[in-house]
Amino acid sequence: MYKRSLLKTFTFVALSVVSVNAFADEPAPAPQPEPYPQQPESRQPAPPPPPPAYAPQYAPAPAPYGVAAPAPRPFPDRDGFTIGFGLGAGTLSLDDDTVNADTSVGISLRAGVALSQNFLLQGVLEGTRAQADGGNALQLNFAGVQGTFYVHPRFYLVGGLGVASLELLDKNNEVIGQSKDSGAALLGVGVEAYQSSGFALSIELRGFGADFDGHSATGGNLLVGFQWF
Repeated sequence: MYKRSLLKTFTFVALSVVSVNAFADEPAPAPQPEPYPQQPESRQPAPPPPPPAYAPQYAPAPAPYGVAAPAPRPFPDRDGFTIGFGLGAGTLSLDDDTVNADTSVGISLRAGVALSQNFLLQGVLEGTRAQADGGNALQLNFAGVQGTFYVHPRFYLVGGLGVASLELLDKNNEVIGQSKDSGAALLGVGVEAYQSSGFALSIELRGFGADFDGHSATGGNLLVGFQWF
């Protein structure tokens, strides 16, 4: 009986030792990460910042000190040599009586120089012709110098001095009678209806007159003018 008790005790101790060794040989379990602590609603992380705004656009740097920006060219650019002509209807009067004609035309030729943007100095040839169909024609001519004054970018006044002559022509345009030259004056107004940098199209009203041995002669022309600068 005593031997059996001793055997049971020995067996229990042996099993206990084996169990302890077995547990000692097993690897220890890896530590588990603690759960992320929940923050209260009042301490939630702030939202990410907005993307950066585009850099402001700056005006170009001004010209260096002492260097002025070029001035814009005027329009049209009235500078240097200028030439033009006008063509349209005319009327001719002798001693304030209008000459009856089937056809009355006016013409103007001019060339000169633009002394400034507002003043032209030009030589001019002007004529007013009154003609009967199939018959003779009476023509008043003017040759002289005119100044054109721009009182507005489009509106101008014209004044000139020169000499005038009166001619009688046959149906073949041959001169059959002519007066002596006489001092004459020219006046006019015009407006440039179309403008480009070197050209202007205008509507003009021009008149000139002279005295021939106590008898006056005047010509008036309504023209479409073409002028190049």
